[in-house]
Amino acid sequence: MVEQGFHKAKVAGSIPAVGTTSLLRSFAGCSTPSLKATAVRSTKVKKNMRKLDLKKNPTLRDLQKYVARMVKERGFDKETAPEMFMLFLEECGEMAKAARKTQNVKMDKGSEQFHFDQEAADVFIYLLTICNRFGVDLEQAFREKEEINKKRTWE
Repeated sequence: MVEQGFHKAKVAGSIPAVGTTSLLRSFAGCSTPSLKATAVRSTKVKKNMRKLDLKKNPTLRDLQKYVARMVKERGFDKETAPEMFMLFLEECGEMAKAARKTQNVKMDKGSEQFHFDQEAADVFIYLLTICNRFGVDLEQAFREKEEINKKRTWE
């Protein structure tokens, strides 16, 4: 169960600002008004980024709380669930492309280059944001699911 303080920090319908460049790249050419507005807001909230402080050795719950605060402080709390899922899947695609690069799979040399570690972080941030949106304490959900998985027979 998500603790009470976490519910208060939770922001419904939010998308994290992974980075201004990444965010603007995601929204470039988008015809959805709320996504364009998000790109514009990103320049206004840049100064708020310094207020966030992440513990040195955070737990999963600490990271989820941090992302909830980050989303709110950066002004990305108006996006809908479908918009969040589209951005999450976009980041998954970028992570896959970065993985292809590490495996020397043929790629268009003119295509944008991605770094696996950064894209994995983006995917994680969006996952936490989606969990926040739906009121899921990911650490607790993981623990509960792992108890179920321990009882399964894996072949």
